[in-house]
Amino acid sequence: MTKKITLLAISFLLITSCSHMGTLNRKKHVYGKQPKKIIWIQIAGLDEEHVAMLRFNYPDENTRTSFEESTCIGKIWNYNLYNLRPAPYQGFISQIVGRENIKNSCADYGHRPIWSYLHELGYDTGIFESVSAPCESLDRAWNCGKEGKIFYENIYFWKMGRASMEEKLFHFQDKHPFVEKGIYYDKTCQSGTCFASISSNVGSIFKRFSVGKTRYLFIIRDFSYFNALKNKKIGEARSILGELDKMIAIFQEKTKQHDDILILVTSSGTKNFEFPEKGREWAEFESKGEHVLYRKSSLLSPVFSTGAGSENFCGFYKEVEIFKRLLFIEKRKRIIDWF
Repeated sequence: MTKKITLLAISFLLITSCSHMGTLNRKKHVYGKQPKKIIWIQIAGLDEEHVAMLRFNYPDENTRTSFEESTCIGKIWNYNLYNLRPAPYQGFISQIVGRENIKNSCADYGHRPIWSYLHELGYDTGIFESVSAPCESLDRAWNCGKEGKIFYENIYFWKMGRASMEEKLFHFQDKHPFVEKGIYYDKTCQSGTCFASISSNVGSIFKRFSVGKTRYLFIIRDFSYFNALKNKKIGEARSILGELDKMIAIFQEKTKQHDDILILVTSSGTKNFEFPEKGREWAEFESKGEHVLYRKSSLLSPVFSTGAGSENFCGFYKEVEIFKRLLFIEKRKRIIDWF
């Protein structure tokens, strides 16, 4: 009996030593908790100061955006072995594979992506994209033969874009779960313009993808915000950011109900611009997007995290470390070796 009690005590200590309750950013937080459900939103071009486009539009100054509600905020360096200020697509690839030797070629897809390792741990992966140009989409890997094969194995992939051939389609009003892995194209985009919104697509897809799954990685990749800024369409950019903000807030609510969910928001290719000072110029900025001084892309981009394991994303580090930090607890337990 004594031996059994001792073994139980040791087991309890081992379990409790892995995680403990504390606070982070003045919020209750469980440290060392391994996320079983990871929702990762990649927003090209985003800077934390851009949140002013939403913040100063609220009638109540106490209303906070989802970005401000994040548990932890970090900063990442955007560069690789070949480029200072690489395009956001290349930056996101670095984040996904944890490598700096990104050449913007098929060789990039020869690196094992994060979902390949998580698949070995029982995670299912789904990737949703809102992109405007072929060069921004991960479906480029489909044309890279052997290198690309490892990149799209064992994933569900949804794209707001036009199908180039006879491909599977999805519609935000459908309700049946996704069974077959592979690539799906938005049915509302097949006539040219997409009629479905990002949030309506994500809400529908996520619900159908996540049902019945205990472990998953769900990635949302948005380039529409970046392209609106690049084309100096401030009103459109603000509208997109507002839609993304509401979507992130819905996901953040889930972390209040379940302690095994991580919400991660990362950017790359941050578009710098200077806001007008005040008064009439600010009003014209709000209504017409005028009085904006555009600058070079930043060398740094923000990271926002909420929920299980969010403490791993505080601080100042290279964007390739997003990969390591997602797998930090698993590495510590020697479950996998990614290099």
